[in-house]
Amino acid sequence: MGERSVDITTELKKFQGTKEEQILQIHLKKTIILKKFYLNLVIQSCNVCKPVPFTNADVVLLPFYEQRQQIYEYSEEETDQQIIRFENLLNMELIQKLTAVCAAPDSSVDAAPEECKSSVLCLLKFLRDIEHHQKALSGLRESGADEAKLTAVIGHHFFSQLIPGKNYEIDKGFKNIPNECPCQLKDCKQRIQTGCTTLGSDETWHGYVDIFLNQTVAVSVIGSSSLSGNQNSDDDDDTDDETNEIPGPSSPKQLRMHGDETEKRREHSASKQLCRASSKTRKRSSKTTLLHFNVIDQIIAEAITNAFTQVNRNKALSGWLIPTFGCTLDHIVVFLYDPKNDVFLQLIEQLPLWQKTNILSVTTVVQIWMLLNFTVFMRKNIADEYRFNSSNFHCLAGKLLKEYWNLEAGKTFGIGLNYNDFYSEKVLQTLLLHGKEVSKQ
Repeated sequence: MGERSVDITTELKKFQGTKEEQILQIHLKKTIILKKFYLNLVIQSCNVCKPVPFTNADVVLLPFYEQRQQIYEYSEEETDQQIIRFENLLNMELIQKLTAVCAAPDSSVDAAPEECKSSVLCLLKFLRDIEHHQKALSGLRESGADEAKLTAVIGHHFFSQLIPGKNYEIDKGFKNIPNECPCQLKDCKQRIQTGCTTLGSDETWHGYVDIFLNQTVAVSVIGSSSLSGNQNSDDDDDTDDETNEIPGPSSPKQLRMHGDETEKRREHSASKQLCRASSKTRKRSSKTTLLHFNVIDQIIAEAITNAFTQVNRNKALSGWLIPTFGCTLDHIVVFLYDPKNDVFLQLIEQLPLWQKTNILSVTTVVQIWMLLNFTVFMRKNIADEYRFNSSNFHCLAGKLLKEYWNLEAGKTFGIGLNYNDFYSEKVLQTLLLHGKEVSKQ
């Protein structure tokens, strides 16, 4: 056992019998976490062939396309869209071992499986200091903040606290990015870590993500719809409400394991929420909700581009569902993409950041913690076990797919290349010189 491992075990012993250890034990078994549904996304069409910024990505998801068809055809037929429970994506053997260790009267969390000790320690420390962090976050809800300050505080006081090492980078291109944490807590003033967060290339979707965590997970922070919200969450942190069904015209199919011929189950709530974004005219400047079309399109483009980039950088990540988050100060959305198997998932619900006014939802904290530490708590090559639908991205990208398999993080884009003028200055001029005349019948 290495020196660092001994230090972590010693730190974990300090949490023996504490309320933080009890909270961890309770939430590892919490049904409301394990039974969350992820939608197996299929892309009907997208503008992947246009090398545009993430903010100009245009993606039509099959669930939206299908439900639009059903509206016009007055159809109530079952959809082919598939869903899968979060517990089926998780390494439940590891989680059960960790739960047993926390629950055993003659044991404590310091006896946790070695591979998860670092991750467990950072969660316990966050729970110990949760009042400090939620004061920093709730202060923004009350006073408001520009996008740079919002990103700095949510990156420093929330996401980075849930990963070992607390390694994060805020996009250094933000205007007025503070050097110190801009939260209102007098005992904070921690240095804000900034860096290059570019993704993509001149030939692909590209841009800057707001936060990079461990140089692996991307986070897009969207201007909150209720910075002065004081809104209670729709999800009660202590209530397992899994029986409520959302009426709708479609019933997604529960994803089945290879070889499992069990009758397909109906789950009425599955793809409804995904399609609740407004059908009014899109406004690129409007970023008030995580379910607006332009926001969803942007996060999807970031999720796909980042996943390819990470697998190219670290081949050991091939076969993993790599998470990307979109968040406001009220909610978080989750996307998972495996570029090797072209499997794309979205958590159907928005996760509420708050349980009650200015009280963080521990249920959400634990879910985000599991996702951020996906190589510990999730399973690799899960596409070998379940009959996922392909996202269709590989097919839609066509010959451009090779560009995605060559992506590197931190590359600069060709500033002089203006794709708005590319069609008129390059394409049309080339065809004028070399175009083939139409022949008669």
